[in-house]
Amino acid sequence: MNHTHAPEPWTISSEGNLYGDGMYIGNISDDHNDEQTEANRALICAAPALLKSLEQVIPHLEKVAGLSGGDGVLTLAAARAAIAKAKGGAK
Repeated sequence: MNHTHAPEPWTISSEGNLYGDGMYIGNISDDHNDEQTEANRALICAAPALLKSLEQVIPHLEKVAGLSGGDGVLTLAAARAAIAKAKGGAK
């Protein structure tokens, strides 16, 4: 399964409403509104940019994966798995 996420930028209102390019996506609220909730909100808003960056680095990882004694291969596999998970694939 391959999902397309809402367009950037992602923002969250003070009420915890999540928007993608102004379109309502959902609500991420917490009764306590503590530091962890704020960190979670920041991470969620950064998700599209993080995914795009990871996708852009894959070709570079493919070029150097075999040069790093196995760590590069593991890093490449982890990056691919994270991209698949973000797109609704492997959980």
